[in-house]
Amino acid sequence: MEDDVDWDVNIKTQLIEFARGLHAVQGNKKVHPEASYGLDWDFLWIGGCISGPRSNETHFYAIPNDPTVASVEQRAGAAGIPEIWKEHFPEDSTRYIYRAEQGCCLYGYAVTSQGAKKILAALSVDHLEIPVDNALSDLCGGVGDRHRIAR
Repeated sequence: MEDDVDWDVNIKTQLIEFARGLHAVQGNKKVHPEASYGLDWDFLWIGGCISGPRSNETHFYAIPNDPTVASVEQRAGAAGIPEIWKEHFPEDSTRYIYRAEQGCCLYGYAVTSQGAKKILAALSVDHLEIPVDNALSDLCGGVGDRHRIAR
């Protein structure tokens, strides 16, 4: 997490629910006892200023009526929650967990050892001229000829 992040007093509860959502999005039925977030990911974009799923994404986990969700007016921006998701869950009070296709800002993230190797290999070839968060966004979305990292 960034060095100046404000911690929510509910962070532990939020991360437990995040783990549930991650398993649901990945389709995992059984939680590994020593891997709360599962084993099938390279990079988790836990916090940022903008993110969004693919336009046709159907797999997501919703946490409705989450009192810790910032109001729409207070958010820096969002690449967009699909309208069909909002039909089922009110955007202003719902936290969504999904496979991001794009993102910006690295307020909070996690990287596995295997994910770090993939990221370093991909970014050592090019992407040196753009900020690292934009480069990671490209890897999440599989932009250009990029192989998508698992997130």
